[in-house]
Amino acid sequence: MNKLTVDSKIEQAIIELLTNISLRVNTQYDGYWGDKEVDEIEYKSRDGFMSMNNGGYMISTLHYLSNVISSGKVLCDAIHNTADYEQLLAAQCFIDEQGLANNCYSLTNSQCWDIISKDEDIQESFYDYENNFCDGTYYTTTRAMYYCADNFYNETNTDCVVIDFAYNLDEYGRDNKGVNLYCRTVPLGELTVELLADIEQEILALL
Repeated sequence: MNKLTVDSKIEQAIIELLTNISLRVNTQYDGYWGDKEVDEIEYKSRDGFMSMNNGGYMISTLHYLSNVISSGKVLCDAIHNTADYEQLLAAQCFIDEQGLANNCYSLTNSQCWDIISKDEDIQESFYDYENNFCDGTYYTTTRAMYYCADNFYNETNTDCVVIDFAYNLDEYGRDNKGVNLYCRTVPLGELTVELLADIEQEILALL
């Protein structure tokens, strides 16, 4: 694949958009990659990798599911449900290991908490157990991917830039596991600094 040529001012505005989204996500959802910089998207195929794009830029953030419950800061329902399940599983395993109830893996969150909260020492032990147990993560990725008009994967038949924002519950953050919360395809000839500012605001409004 060849890299799509994009005006330097547009490219700088793209990098600033990605940086601003990442900063907001890191701040709002307790991210752990606060100093991560925007990366170029690989566009040259090589052994073990086949490129589907013509370049672009991306930036990712990393978050712990345990912070979703403790902070109440929820990006989307899927992340909240996964964090809830992790917390429930921690409580069920703790109750099982402590011999506090039978059929513990059929208990709900509230039933687990009723059992754990009856004794202050057990409650404190559970907090320590939960901190060690709940190590699940999720990622977010903001990308601006370039596609030349003749790219097989480009359905627009014109040079374009695809800007998306996704969350990813895969433990390794693999690209094919990401789920878009935002995606917009813009023909290169229509892409301006002003439009990129509007897109940034559209993504920020989702946070």
